[in-house]
Amino acid sequence: MAIGEQVPRTIVGRRRLHPGFVRTGRKFSLLWLGALVGSATASAAPRGGEPNDYLFLVFSHPTAGMEKAYQRWYNEIHLPDVVSVTGFVSAQRFELADIQLRIPDCSVPRYLALYRVRTNDLRSVREAMARRARCGNLRTSAALGADVRMYTFKLTGRARAGTRKTPRPGQRDYIQIVLGDAVRGQDAAFNGWYDQVHQPQLLQVPGFIEGQRGVANHMTLAPQYGTSRYLALFRLRTADLREMFEGTKRLDVPPASFDRSRTFGYTFRAIGPELSAAAVRQHQAHRTAGGRCDQRR
Repeated sequence: MAIGEQVPRTIVGRRRLHPGFVRTGRKFSLLWLGALVGSATASAAPRGGEPNDYLFLVFSHPTAGMEKAYQRWYNEIHLPDVVSVTGFVSAQRFELADIQLRIPDCSVPRYLALYRVRTNDLRSVREAMARRARCGNLRTSAALGADVRMYTFKLTGRARAGTRKTPRPGQRDYIQIVLGDAVRGQDAAFNGWYDQVHQPQLLQVPGFIEGQRGVANHMTLAPQYGTSRYLALFRLRTADLREMFEGTKRLDVPPASFDRSRTFGYTFRAIGPELSAAAVRQHQAHRTAGGRCDQRR
């Protein structure tokens, strides 16, 4: 469903499971991730040239009864560990909002870590993550639940600015994530509608302050889940999320090129400030072991 296609409602009722969020059936481990990202079967990627910008999305939830330990580990250990890897620019955490633009069509882990990466060689970033995992500098925790889902998208074009409302008491920051796709063979029509019609309309709604799109990349930072090939990420700022979503009701109906079966949207609220990778790396510069892990082995 496109943004604005349904009347805003809180999350209620039974939700079907999105194919992008199939449970693994085993405990996720960053050491397991390290083995995967360091495997010799990873697709080759061209090196050199101008750097590209990527978004790395990691959805997760805590192990039952370990919420406090999960939050402490994620904020104080895991986020700095990951964002300190060369190529990462920033990281920020979010929690699924109580009010959604539409009822989600799937079961989605409650928390999201959104990483920004800038590099001309994504494979080298992936390999650096693997080396850090092997030498223990991507520290794991039993508090991390088994249902972890990861996506890598290459950003296409610059972020577009939307409305800038006068600051009001109680305003909070949110993001709207749309994992979408085109009907087979109709990518040009779908992307034309999204770029020229849908995104501009959304950015005129008060509270939508920025929008950017991305496409699934052949090289990923972790095994990719789901069938949606396109990403739309909108930054929101409002004191009344429900009122803001009312402004999306008058948007155009999606065209025939829009694949409803592979399009899913989620509203998340920010639960912490954006963490600068440069600041973390400077703070961790004294960690000799971490420096050695950046060297090829």
